[in-house]
Amino acid sequence: MAIPPISASAIPIPSTPATPAPVADASGVAGSSFIDGLKEALNSTGEVNQLAQDLATGDLTDVHQFTVAAEKAALAMELTVAVRDRALAAYQEVMRMQL
Repeated sequence: MAIPPISASAIPIPSTPATPAPVADASGVAGSSFIDGLKEALNSTGEVNQLAQDLATGDLTDVHQFTVAAEKAALAMELTVAVRDRALAAYQEVMRMQL
């Protein structure tokens, strides 16, 4: 049984747009997505604090809104701690390398 060869015209290859390189911002840090993630985590905890205060004073009638916001804040904090731990472990590994 002969297997016919695959020609280049038989399978179209989609072109992917070139991804731009990270551009350093004013602080000199390329790709500030980690900083943005930290800010988002802090904002979500601030939202939860406000909702908890509203819940305690009786101003919040939808408890589900508070529960969802609390879970989002907990997940954001867990992600931030996990990334920090990985960065710290990588730093410690680099410091253990012998030159």
